[in-house]
Amino acid sequence: MNYVFPTTTGTISSRFGDSRDNGSRSHAGVDIAVPVGSDVLSMAAGRVTYTGYNSQRGNYIKVDNQDGTQSIYQHLSAFNSKVGDYVQAGQKIALSGNSGVGTGPHLHYELLRNGTPIDPLSVTYGSSSGRSGSSSGGADQILSEILNAIKDHWLLVAGAL
Repeated sequence: MNYVFPTTTGTISSRFGDSRDNGSRSHAGVDIAVPVGSDVLSMAAGRVTYTGYNSQRGNYIKVDNQDGTQSIYQHLSAFNSKVGDYVQAGQKIALSGNSGVGTGPHLHYELLRNGTPIDPLSVTYGSSSGRSGSSSGGADQILSEILNAIKDHWLLVAGAL
């Protein structure tokens, strides 16, 4: 299956499983800090099964992917797809926002298998035929930023020894 990371920019600000509400529940997806109005891409080919609003999730869209998983994209500012639309991996389906409950503009991205949340970063993101540059873009950039931050902090710690 060709998976595409749902943003081409941004930084992961909260990972899958991070504690929420003083540890009372686990984070069911990843948060990607992006400016309001950033493109949100479908991570896989599938059919849009929900677009709407919830006081917690804000504006959100759900896609039933061809591989049997479901992807959910939350806190949106606008929809580019409607219920019943068939979407391709890498197709723009919405714009990021700051709707619902959040700490600032970001995309909350969930992946479910058989109704159970799984870590969206546990799947391999490949190329998108719909975008230039044949890499996953956002995922590669985020990994590079994480590795650079670790390296920078390690050099600071090592230099102080």
